[in-house]
Amino acid sequence: MSLDTARPEPAFEELRRGLPAIVRLLLAWYRKGHRPLPWRETADPYALWISEIMLQQTQVNTVIPYYERFLLRFPTVGALATARQEEVLKLWEGLGYYKRARQLVPVAQEVVRRGGWPRTARELSQFPGIGRSTAGAIASFAFGAREPILDGNVKRVWCRLGAFVPPEGAPGERLLWQLSAEAVRRSDPAQVNQALMELGATVCTPRTPSCPACPLARRCLALERGQTELYPQSPKARAPRRIVDVSVAIVMREGRFFVTRRPDDALLGGLWELPGGKWEADEDGEAALHRELHEELGIRVRVEAEYPVVRHAYTHFSVRLHPYLCRIVGRKNPVSDLPSRWIERREIGALAFPTGTLKVFSAVWPPALRAAEAAPDWEAPGR
Repeated sequence: MSLDTARPEPAFEELRRGLPAIVRLLLAWYRKGHRPLPWRETADPYALWISEIMLQQTQVNTVIPYYERFLLRFPTVGALATARQEEVLKLWEGLGYYKRARQLVPVAQEVVRRGGWPRTARELSQFPGIGRSTAGAIASFAFGAREPILDGNVKRVWCRLGAFVPPEGAPGERLLWQLSAEAVRRSDPAQVNQALMELGATVCTPRTPSCPACPLARRCLALERGQTELYPQSPKARAPRRIVDVSVAIVMREGRFFVTRRPDDALLGGLWELPGGKWEADEDGEAALHRELHEELGIRVRVEAEYPVVRHAYTHFSVRLHPYLCRIVGRKNPVSDLPSRWIERREIGALAFPTGTLKVFSAVWPPALRAAEAAPDWEAPGR
């Protein structure tokens, strides 16, 4: 089944005319009951900012424990403004998209410098990591500003309600933003935005939506046509995910192993990792290992053990990590252009590592052993 995308205007205008009734039905449904998410219990712009940044490209259930731990350690924007980046990254460990975490301390410092949070989406969006939708969420939830949002859930709701295929690119975005903007002008903006997101997250889901439970079912043109699965239109098929083979070295010396910290401007910037690198053409794992360690650190090693392959997926590619336990041949020390150190297993819990590296540690050392040895380098303040 295909859709006619040539003239979205009639569908858009019909949907726009129905907004008063849509907002009334939506709010009545939301007020009867919704998920008791922790960030819905506060109007603190700092806490709301942390939640919105964490929720970018991450599922709610994954975010909740990270959000609660983060606010326990850094309960105010002032506390975060004085934080060490290493500690922030450690609290973020496993949440992914680490650029979000690296931007937190500079934003907190700027908020403290200016004496508080701006109250408009336009001003909020000047901060790194705060786009238009995130800014609208913070401004409406914290300050009651009539600012719209437009995340993936909300786009899906609008497109299905009107069986609406917006034009590609900026023109289509403008039409969808217009719907969101008009919706928040109809009633309490914080509740309108929360209700739109709640509907998209819990009822109008990407696959197998719960249409019988939808408060807007009688106004949904896609449901009427039996075409809910077609909206919004799927993006063009992606190329197959690239797979990269990487050799990683656990270089041991006197009970410690060697780690380096990635540059701040690189993928996974600021995190610690094991030395190693990608296989080149016609290389096997050991050949790549020896070449990388010689090029990176100026050392030669003896391989003492090889461990099972560890797989990890990123957004656009996947890696196969090949771990090797090694010892340096001779007395030469590793020399790295990056920050580096020798650590014990118990220090794994005090440094921030990529999830792929943590998987390697689990493959090499029993997690129970590491958990018993590991201890964070901070204590959460008492409440």
